[in-house]
Amino acid sequence: MHANRGHYLLPFIHSPDAVLLFEPADGTLLDFNTSAAELLGLDDTSRQARQLPDLHDAEAALLRHLVDEALNASTGQRARLNYRAADGRLIPADVALSRLPADGGDLLLCVAREVLDRDDHVRRM
Repeated sequence: MHANRGHYLLPFIHSPDAVLLFEPADGTLLDFNTSAAELLGLDDTSRQARQLPDLHDAEAALLRHLVDEALNASTGQRARLNYRAADGRLIPADVALSRLPADGGDLLLCVAREVLDRDDHVRRM
């Protein structure tokens, strides 16, 4: 994680959930934890080159709505979204989106829990 942004994700470094930090105005990926890197196939070269819509299978209007709601709601937003991994796979995840107050303006914190195994288990039942 980048030193200037890393302190925001410090509590999430070892989280089993994928944690991603975005600039909400333009959707630029600012930082992510190890779980996000493993789940989505991200590395340092993909940082800053990835945008919020690049990582999701949802329509741009839906993503913008979720971001706006998360930034404006005191409790953030929850949604089921498909993440798009670097290899093109779609990975279903339960996502919590929250406004993270930061120096210079708010950031968007996304905590994603992959649910592919759980969904497969429910289908088999």
